[in-house]
Amino acid sequence: MHEALAIKPNWWEAFLQLGGVQFDRAKLAAQLLVKPPPSLPEGLQEGTPETEAATKSYNEESTANTKEALMKLKAANVEKAESYVKAMEGLYKQAYDAALAYEKERKSDQDAKQPAKAADSSETSPSGKDTAAAEGVAEGVPPPITISAHAKILYGNQLYEWSQMLAAVGREWKPILDEAVKCFKEAGCSEADIRGALKNHTQVDQLDLGPEPEPEQPAAPVEQPAADKPQHKPAKEAKGLPSLDRKHKAADKAADKATDKVAV
Repeated sequence: MHEALAIKPNWWEAFLQLGGVQFDRAKLAAQLLVKPPPSLPEGLQEGTPETEAATKSYNEESTANTKEALMKLKAANVEKAESYVKAMEGLYKQAYDAALAYEKERKSDQDAKQPAKAADSSETSPSGKDTAAAEGVAEGVPPPITISAHAKILYGNQLYEWSQMLAAVGREWKPILDEAVKCFKEAGCSEADIRGALKNHTQVDQLDLGPEPEPEQPAAPVEQPAADKPQHKPAKEAKGLPSLDRKHKAADKAADKATDKVAV
């Protein structure tokens, strides 16, 4: 990876990989040894009751195993992990900056290849709607997670774990968790996902999460003006649009590639 960065200094994926390696070294230095839960059965289909039950059981056992391992940590070993955590922080920040630069460069290239597209957008959208639909993004569906947001989520996940390690040996942990939450919010994670992550934290009894929010009601459909109504039958609604969790998995695959934490 270091050799690759010598050739391509702004390779964001290398920074992400190296950051993950440093945090793995931190956990080894702290002697955090978590027993993995049994693998999920093969052949499960997404969205079925069997899959949901198996995933819930897997997550519960994973959380229980993590808490058991955290209880065995010693302050001296956690202190040895700090140098690796500091190295991890720097690498993830470099990954984020490199991802932003890559996204900016890619956008500039796309704009250069399609100079007339932006100029004609107002003429091709007489109803005043944006051009998201024309670019393949369905109305009401959030755009795919960006690489820079993916980097923020991975960094937030590591900070989340580090805060639990610090808490396990009586060290100050709350500012680290606050920084993790900040990363999740900056990455665009939903409040529900963030709240779910905090409810799984080992120090949840010391967190003020407030009352459970009311479930969001689906917005009523907006009546289209008669003049703008199409004269043909509308296309059928797309099925199986990706959820937030699935978009994060897609981003993980795009990056070739974190505890049940926030999912992007």
